[in-house]
Amino acid sequence: MQLSAADDPDDDDDEEGNENERLGSTGGNKDNDYFPTVRELLGLPPTPPPPSSSSTSSFSATPLNSTVALLRSNAMPTPQNSSVKPAAISTPVQSLVYTKPVVKAAKAFTSDLQLHELIRFKDENTGLMKLIVYLRIVDDTLFDTAISSDGKTLTYYIQPAETNPQSFLPAGHDSLKDQATNAIISYFTNDPGTEVFKYVVTLPEAVNTNCQEHGEIFRSVMGFEAGTSKQVWVKQKVWETHTYVISG
Repeated sequence: MQLSAADDPDDDDDEEGNENERLGSTGGNKDNDYFPTVRELLGLPPTPPPPSSSSTSSFSATPLNSTVALLRSNAMPTPQNSSVKPAAISTPVQSLVYTKPVVKAAKAFTSDLQLHELIRFKDENTGLMKLIVYLRIVDDTLFDTAISSDGKTLTYYIQPAETNPQSFLPAGHDSLKDQATNAIISYFTNDPGTEVFKYVVTLPEAVNTNCQEHGEIFRSVMGFEAGTSKQVWVKQKVWETHTYVISG
């Protein structure tokens, strides 16, 4: 016996399923149940599908040079007369032995050492106000002082007295076979210690540039007798005083 398509009991279900596929998974009327996407409402093209795993191998990243050039082209232009200066770069260590630029690099050390005292008084004989400047003496140095032309600052100049490299060798480092000895001699040979340091004091009041009186203060300190290891008491200058007339 032959069966026709009309006799197939499942035929209606197949046609209904095909219709549902055309209308969407929700079924029903196409005009009533279709909802456009947000991108379609905005007139944008459909969202592209994500790349497959096979396309990953063909991906090529943007070259670094192109990225840098793009960032530079989008950056704000630098003013020609800008007062902003680039940050200072600390000097790197470039040799086996330290050099002065390394030791004196920016922010390599800080100090709150105070080398002066100021005493203000009235001279009963003349009725003038005077200022005594006490300057602490740094041992093993040469020093001098100067008052600025406006009388508002005092500069204390300090220079190392000893510049012979061998005079900086500590006990036990007297052989040239010793690496520390070679490093010490090399350092002080390249920098003989002739630099003059400045200690500047801003005075509370302007003074006359001519020093009225100069004095010295000594202390007894324990030292060694010359050429021996015998300890003796010696007098050592520890302060200098400079008296000025206050001009204000």
